[in-house]
Amino acid sequence: MGGMVTNLDARHIPADWTSPLVLSAPVLQDPAPLVVALAGAGCSPAIYDVLVHDPTFASARGSMPRWVTLDWFKGEGAFDPASIADRIAALIAQRAGPTILAGHSLGAFLSLLVALRLDGLAGLILSNTGARTVGHGDPDLPNRILHQWSAPAQQAFLAGCFDQPPSEPLATHLRHYLAAVPNDRLHAAVAGLRQMDLLEALPRLNLPVLVAHGERDRKRSVETAREMAQALPQGRLVLLSAGHTPMVECARAYHGAVCEFLVDRFERGGPSGSTVQA
Repeated sequence: MGGMVTNLDARHIPADWTSPLVLSAPVLQDPAPLVVALAGAGCSPAIYDVLVHDPTFASARGSMPRWVTLDWFKGEGAFDPASIADRIAALIAQRAGPTILAGHSLGAFLSLLVALRLDGLAGLILSNTGARTVGHGDPDLPNRILHQWSAPAQQAFLAGCFDQPPSEPLATHLRHYLAAVPNDRLHAAVAGLRQMDLLEALPRLNLPVLVAHGERDRKRSVETAREMAQALPQGRLVLLSAGHTPMVECARAYHGAVCEFLVDRFERGGPSGSTVQA
């Protein structure tokens, strides 16, 4: 088990957070569809590992797009959400093939910002976020990051990301990752989020969007997800039996909802707007 944690850390905790935000040249040059996954603030990209690396899920996808993760905490420059989205959009614009952004929490909000900046995205997969932070379950987070970001505070933050604790070695890795994230970057991202409201801009996003929301989330309510999905011209809400991080808590149901969405996107011309219980 210790070796597995080491492998997770080596893959997902940067030795240098200022190293450039990149996708490999083969990924950029590949003409095939690709899903680029963005984790939430303070959450390791490892929350998507089952989609990226597990051969069971990979084989179940068949001809569906492959997945990669992008750690948006890396790079240089400002770390307010708009500046982060600018860097991601500039990177995705270099891809030769269709790109779907899959985002979790603040990563999903960044996905919306990128879509508003970049024409031609093939779709969005958004989990446990909203178009604004009204009613957010953790309004004091920016202040805690500045003044009280102790190990117990970090552990309480991670506990709120799950209805049921994740299993090892992921739980240990998530603690290591959060402790390694530069405080100034984390604070800039979460404080900047609370200054933004995208609700009125969402009708401009006429592309297929799956809102796959854990219905037991204590940070983002079902009402928030429904508001966002209804404002999107091609939004579809799927409710999953999970908390804030459904791609970990109910990976099989999340994977099934995502695969159905991708089949609709690439084989049937786009999903219809509806709410589904999974």
